Amino acid sequence: MMLLSPGRNPAHVKIAYPPGKQHTDKQAPDQKYMVYEDRTNIPLQVQRTPNDGPVEVTLRFVACDDNKCLSPATVKLMFP
Repeated sequence: MMLLSPGRNPAHVKIAYPPGKQHTDKQAPDQKYMVYEDRTNIPLQVQRTPNDGPVEVTLRFVACDDNKCLSPATVKLMFP
């Protein structure tokens, strides 16, 4: 999941998630989500005016294998 810093208008944000592989959770079969293997690029476009300040992007993800998942991780990136 990607989040932008507070105050950003979502109408000015375009996230182009690449096709993933649909996965069904073994513990909760009604839970389906897309998974990505190895490295994945997720293009993000943000329209800004010259007066806009920096944009902070927060990326939350969970790394899993066939048997277990690690604790969720959060990475914050700041773009000037």
